[in-house]
Amino acid sequence: MTTNVFWFKYLKLIKKIFSNKILSIGIILLFIISSLSAAYPQPQINTSNLNNSQQAKPDTIVKTPETIPSYISSNQSPPNNIFRDATYLNIVPASQTVGFSQTFSIIVHLDPGEPIIGVQIDLSFNPSLVQVISVVKADPIWFFLPPVINNTAGEIHGAAVVVFGYNISTPINCFQITFTSLTTEGTSPLILHNVIVTNQYAQPISSVLNNGDVIVEGPVNFPPVFGVPSPVNGSVNQPLSLTWGIPINDPEGNTFSWTIQCNNGQYSSGSSASNGTKTLSLSGLVYGTTYKVWVNATDPGGSGVYTRRWYVFTTIPVNLPPVFGASSPVNNSVNQPLSLTWSIPINDPEGNLFSWTIQCSNGQTNSGTSASNGTKSVSLSCLAYGTTYKVWVNATDPGGSGVFTRKWYLFTTKTNLPPNEPSNPIPTNGSTQVPLNTDLCWTGGDPDSYYVTYDVYFGSSFPLAKIKSNITSTTCYVTNLEYSTKYYWKIRAWDDNDNTNVSDLWWFTTKVDTSPPSLDITQPKRGYLYYNLLGGKLQGKRLIFFTTIVMGPIEVIASASDSQSGMNRVEFYLNNEWKYTDYSDPYIWEWKERELVFPYVITVKAYDNSGNPPSVMSRNVWKIF
Repeated sequence: MTTNVFWFKYLKLIKKIFSNKILSIGIILLFIISSLSAAYPQPQINTSNLNNSQQAKPDTIVKTPETIPSYISSNQSPPNNIFRDATYLNIVPASQTVGFSQTFSIIVHLDPGEPIIGVQIDLSFNPSLVQVISVVKADPIWFFLPPVINNTAGEIHGAAVVVFGYNISTPINCFQITFTSLTTEGTSPLILHNVIVTNQYAQPISSVLNNGDVIVEGPVNFPPVFGVPSPVNGSVNQPLSLTWGIPINDPEGNTFSWTIQCNNGQYSSGSSASNGTKTLSLSGLVYGTTYKVWVNATDPGGSGVYTRRWYVFTTIPVNLPPVFGASSPVNNSVNQPLSLTWSIPINDPEGNLFSWTIQCSNGQTNSGTSASNGTKSVSLSCLAYGTTYKVWVNATDPGGSGVFTRKWYLFTTKTNLPPNEPSNPIPTNGSTQVPLNTDLCWTGGDPDSYYVTYDVYFGSSFPLAKIKSNITSTTCYVTNLEYSTKYYWKIRAWDDNDNTNVSDLWWFTTKVDTSPPSLDITQPKRGYLYYNLLGGKLQGKRLIFFTTIVMGPIEVIASASDSQSGMNRVEFYLNNEWKYTDYSDPYIWEWKERELVFPYVITVKAYDNSGNPPSVMSRNVWKIF
């Protein structure tokens, strides 16, 4: 009865304080839990060591003994001036600048002046500038009551957080609100209002609100920008005819007008141009002269601002001989194939025609006269493995400088590699239940694409026998294997240069014989009279149907066979007493003993080589003499 009165007082106190339904529900739940645990110590959150960006974790809780004051259970008011510090609710950051269509967030941060158990807010914003994406709790310790978001009116209504069984006494983040900006410039105030901060006694307290704002700014339009010219600024030894070029790009993609003018009077220009490289063809330049090139560009429909730069280059001082570029393959390269095309760019700086020769140390050569700038080559073949070759290159421009350019280059051919190691065995290594007739398969080949042959080693004991030699196939068929037998095999590969590679040692086990032998007693047969009298002078058999009778000595004959693992032996028993074991076909026991006229049981047991249980057959016989 006392407990029910206690709960009623809490509910009455909460309804008196809160008119907001969302926070009321949270506080009601809080005091139900608190009343059930009033007699026990109450933990308290300590976030003094956390900054605003960190989240309080359960393991940062410091438990401090605290019970509900007596004036709550007795419906009294708390003592006056029990807390003296102000409580602050801040928007963080207070101000920020964002671009169009940008996602950004703010934090509603609580700096309590006394222990707090709950916070509820409304927040206003300019919906023509920003829109709310989401509102979530900013610290996992809170129980969160989601708000109503009205992006048309620019309002967040009723966002609330509460804690159960704890007090918040140090600064903590309450809410994280995520916005997206629209495409209109301006400043949107972020105004907190209808704020309810509840202390540990379930009473609303006054708080200081520090509001914020967000500034939405559109992009700035920039004039065209220039890239690196070709030839680069300050370059020397340039030819007397060239194409001078420079990348011109507008950051916003606006069309632009441009001009390129050289101090020799040649120029080019364009309008309504798009981003890309713009060029000026120059000719008739003079040896050893420095030229200046001016570049202007503007985007009339964008910034309207001009970008202006000037650049210089210097032509070659005198007529120069041909020059060589980088050879292919490059000088001192290794692992080259045995057939290749060796080439090198040869260019005359003034564009004069030239003669050239390329000769390799293996005797192969190529040459040309009245040649123009470009790549020259020689085809090389039948090179030797692991050999270093020298290539000489000569070129001269008879109508220009008349000077020879001579250089030599080296390259080394690859070494011969052994065949690939045989791999990927079939049957896979360690296979079981492999048939008695099966293909052995593997993967081979040669990294140099040479012809490869294989030797196959196989057997159930070591050393393994070579069962195939110099085969080109990667398959070998083996037959008549034994049941339940472990076989080993490996493959050795050879190439044309007698390089070799051997596989791992693989093994597999053949399938198990699970069937016992077949068995039949072919003599004496049931329903016959067998006689062997007068020392064998009188012998034969007669059909009597009803039983089996033997008179005199007789050979007991059994027919037994096993098509899988083969026969091991046949045992003969008389009245369960072992008499004879035969190891080869035909399986015979000669029954010579003279017996009284009495019924006997002949039993035959047949065993195979796999150790299966024997096949057993019995026959009842009357024996006379």
